Amino acid sequence: MKNKDIIVIISTAALSIVIIVIRAHFKTKKILANKDQLITEWTELNGPIGNQLGYPDCCIKAFCQNAPEILKVRPRTRMDKIRHKAAHINGEWSGFVPCYNHAVKVLSGEITLESLIDSNKRDKSLKKFPDENFTEEIKFQ
Repeated sequence: MKNKDIIVIISTAALSIVIIVIRAHFKTKKILANKDQLITEWTELNGPIGNQLGYPDCCIKAFCQNAPEILKVRPRTRMDKIRHKAAHINGEWSGFVPCYNHAVKVLSGEITLESLIDSNKRDKSLKKFPDENFTEEIKFQ
């Protein structure tokens, strides 16, 4: 292999990386341009489920503001990490991601994740949160 060949190979690899980065950038811009629509759709789908599970309105709103498509393209924030950490009970994922304010209180020990569930609002056909497997059975109507 000659030096000229090596330069061509390196240039081709660099061009491939640049193309990938440009595609990712435009995909990110497209998703963020449709952010409001994504949040609306995600809220319409998940808001009623959060209510059925007895989650606080502020936690439902925070969850719905972070549609998966948006989370995939934006950097993870300190708030995201705190909310994710608070969603665990004894090291196990609970499935309930509280809002930032509640997450801070859960992690400080001021409140528990379980105490946030409104048993009057929660669908009576569901098991008490959390069940032994941290799973929820939701009947979609």
